[in-house]
Amino acid sequence: MHDRFTRSQGSAQAAQLLEKATQVTGLLAGECSPIASPLEVIALKKPPANPQLCLVYQEILPRVSRSFYLTLRILPRQLREPICLAYLLARISDTVADSQVIAKTDRVKWLESFESLLLSQQHPVSEITAQLRVEAHPHAGEKELLRSIQSVVHGYWACDLEDRLHIQEVIQIILRGQKWDLRRFSACSTPAIQSLKEMGELREYTYLVAGCVGAFWTRMCLRHLSGSPAMENQQIEALGVRFGQGLQWVNILRDFRSDLTSGRCYLPEDLWLPTGWRPGRESDAYPEAFVELWRQWVLEALSCLEDGWRYLKALPMHWCRVRLACAWPLLFGVMTLARLTAPPGPHSPPPKIGRWQVYEILFRTLLSMGRPRVWDDLFDQAVFRIRCDLKGSS
Repeated sequence: MHDRFTRSQGSAQAAQLLEKATQVTGLLAGECSPIASPLEVIALKKPPANPQLCLVYQEILPRVSRSFYLTLRILPRQLREPICLAYLLARISDTVADSQVIAKTDRVKWLESFESLLLSQQHPVSEITAQLRVEAHPHAGEKELLRSIQSVVHGYWACDLEDRLHIQEVIQIILRGQKWDLRRFSACSTPAIQSLKEMGELREYTYLVAGCVGAFWTRMCLRHLSGSPAMENQQIEALGVRFGQGLQWVNILRDFRSDLTSGRCYLPEDLWLPTGWRPGRESDAYPEAFVELWRQWVLEALSCLEDGWRYLKALPMHWCRVRLACAWPLLFGVMTLARLTAPPGPHSPPPKIGRWQVYEILFRTLLSMGRPRVWDDLFDQAVFRIRCDLKGSS
């Protein structure tokens, strides 16, 4: 698979894949409603049944996360509403936690008030929306998302009780992680860069903001879909946690330089300090000991993603929509990680896979539904590249 397409080559190859995809017919069985062709996945027009969420789902969600919007559309219908709600609530809180137009102390207080909305209907939504300075936010999609808080919260209280309790649990954990992050890096406005101290802090952080989502996702699937994974529920949930943590590891390595610019370092100080590297030094050269440490972090991320792939392979074959929704972020994650085998230079943009490669992955996985070996090959090729790059640079 090519690392990137030129625009003309990408257009031609995407068109070829598109044409082939439209020729594929059949049914995605079991929990999956019929799909006339893989393209119907992209053009799915059934929003969540909850009327409070229809506008948010159809118009706002694509503007704040195209990738998750695509994932949501491929999910079985019974999973769309609870997972959509959980994502929207988490994205609202994340938008506020990252806001540069609200003071950090005010952001922590706002997140605490937001949590109260999930625990009791007695707390009026208007009280917290007035504090957001919505018009000062630069991103148009995020403005619309913040304006939709009342609809999302009403949708949350209107959904099935057991689903709501699962959503409440995972959002409370995420909120704990966001508040921890704000307090941990409370002085990031100062010239000195703050860092996590040791690996235990990093593992806790990746669980709070991402690993818990893997557990929530698993519980929703077990609750709403027939059949069982090829292992005990406790085992599959543990792999789901590792799945989420792996994606967060990729985010941390990818955003390493931009986080330093913001005054924070998520990589543990007790590991990088002995290498001689110091954050804030604008140099293209890293000490060899730091480069070796970076390779170990890449291997940690890879180990989590490989557990995520084990998670995918344990899912019943008739959970085909869920399998697709898991395969895409794992493939995007491992292919991004393949661009992170060496620490980035101070002026390097965050590495990412190209748009046409994303399209190629989407169509290759759609065209090979029911042929897990093809998916395995896509994942294994990226893993092989990572291990070769790490071995070659050691």
